[in-house]
Amino acid sequence: MVKYLVSSDEDSSDDELDGPVEQAPIAVGWVKVDEEHSVGISSLPGCVYGGLRRSLRYDVDYLRDMGIQESFVLCPFSELRAMKVRNLMWELDEVGINVHHAPINPAADLDLAACNKILDDLQEAVLAGKSTVLHCLHGCGRSSVMAALLILRLNSELSADTAIDIVRNYYGPSAICSVRQYNFMREYQERVLEQEASQAAAAAAAAPPAAASTEEPMAVCAEDSMAATAAAAAVVTVSTTSSSSAAPAC
Repeated sequence: MVKYLVSSDEDSSDDELDGPVEQAPIAVGWVKVDEEHSVGISSLPGCVYGGLRRSLRYDVDYLRDMGIQESFVLCPFSELRAMKVRNLMWELDEVGINVHHAPINPAADLDLAACNKILDDLQEAVLAGKSTVLHCLHGCGRSSVMAALLILRLNSELSADTAIDIVRNYYGPSAICSVRQYNFMREYQERVLEQEASQAAAAAAAAPPAAASTEEPMAVCAEDSMAATAAAAAVVTVSTTSSSSAAPAC
């Protein structure tokens, strides 16, 4: 259930369009985040930007018909208003799509703690097998970064560069194209590795010391040595006796 709804009394973007409306289905690129799960990436449904004019109701209905269950909207309210989709989250909720509003300011540096919170919710939805889509203005920036971060979280052996390449293979070469986004990916992985090393060191320090051995190996070895000497003497005695009785007559 969406936590914050814009009043349904407000006009939707469709009522403000003054020109031909794009009726082609909104593109959703599916990125494989592990062997069994994928997450979708798309631009902002109903977006009115530059020469692009999409129908909000058409896009939302299309996402519903695709079977989308979870929607992560990464645009802040100010951006939704500017793109004339202030009703987006209400429209998604109306057709039964669960909405997560996780605003990321496109002009500000990405915040590690905020991204981790988004990743917690995103990972829960994706691993639960729910059809999940990330939305930002174009899909190639914030949404692609979150998809790549999820890949790193679920595949710790991969590098940030590999995660970026995976997203680009599925969504296109424009994904994660800014230096700031690329650097954040590298920083995120470094922070995760540092955290894992710190946790491993803390676990090793908290482990109880190994119990001291109470055995007396020297005493056992001495007893074994005495037994071996007695056995060897007996063998020599038997061998000498056998040799004397078997000697030929003169």
